[in-house]
Amino acid sequence: MDKKYNESINKFLGSINDTRSTANFIANITKPIENIHDFYIKHEVFSSKEHIIDQFPIKKHTDRIGVLIQGPIFHKLEFTITTVRMYIQLFKNPIIVISTWNNDDTSGFNIFDENNVIIIKNDPPKQKGFLNLNNQIVSTIEGLNVLKKYGVKYAFKTRTDTRIQYENVDDFMLTLLEAFKLGDKEKLNQNSRIVILDMFTFKYVPFHFSDILQFGHINDLIDYWNVELSNKRMRKSELYILLEKGFRICDEINHQESEVYLGTKYAKSKEPSFIYDYENYYKMLSKRFIVIDSSMIGLLWNKCTISGWQCYTAHESKLCQTILFKDWILLSQGIIDIKSLNNRYEEKLNQCRMYNIR
Repeated sequence: MDKKYNESINKFLGSINDTRSTANFIANITKPIENIHDFYIKHEVFSSKEHIIDQFPIKKHTDRIGVLIQGPIFHKLEFTITTVRMYIQLFKNPIIVISTWNNDDTSGFNIFDENNVIIIKNDPPKQKGFLNLNNQIVSTIEGLNVLKKYGVKYAFKTRTDTRIQYENVDDFMLTLLEAFKLGDKEKLNQNSRIVILDMFTFKYVPFHFSDILQFGHINDLIDYWNVELSNKRMRKSELYILLEKGFRICDEINHQESEVYLGTKYAKSKEPSFIYDYENYYKMLSKRFIVIDSSMIGLLWNKCTISGWQCYTAHESKLCQTILFKDWILLSQGIIDIKSLNNRYEEKLNQCRMYNIR
């Protein structure tokens, strides 16, 4: 009975062979759940294979873009190698650097022209850092330095488990930097704004700048990632407790997750009068960064699929609320009353502080 049942299920699943039928199948599964709960379920279907991408013809932007892909190689469904194939299509003559580890199998990448796709293998740090922060720092800064040696002016910082799906994103990024120019470059000690994502740029955790994907001038990205390694440790039992109960705003602040660690280091290096509060966080966002929605570039993160775990999207949780492009526009144009917002949450922030990160 069980064997016949499994055969029938596999036969049915095998008949779902395109994005439309897959989307319909997911919708039919989730609809009963929506009917008995007070929420909606949003789903997207992306092809896991390389596919032909039709792009708009662009008049300008002749700069050769660098693309850093850092982290361990994801071999399942050939995720990382397919990402490289797509980036060769998506970006105009890119220099792609894959910055990974000595024990990673990169033999499949030999099919690419070594002048366009460069593999560097790093020794992992002795201490990984809280949630692999040190691993990310090492693989990122090593890859960015290689891109700089190749004369790249602007670059993407991405990860081996993410993929940009949409076309003309390199032109989109360069146009954003032109449309929202940095103020006084010498005074700010920065070449251009850094483009970051809404995903993990939290509203209520100061200096929690997203690091999952960034775009900017190569020197600015190097400045951002050229930091000392973290010496923070946490027992697995403590981490499991945090993951089980779900991170709260105070946890994010007190444990200095990678985003807060990197964000505060960058702020201290650029702002002589650095203060860890909401007012300075939002001011820095408005004058040094551009926040875009991940949906604008069709970002696929393989941890945010049905086979992985769901991302922070719940609007009922303050921690999960992120800065969207619309929010950033209001910030950058001085529409949001930053001082009033800071006064509203300053008491809560003081209750959270345990470490001297100011």
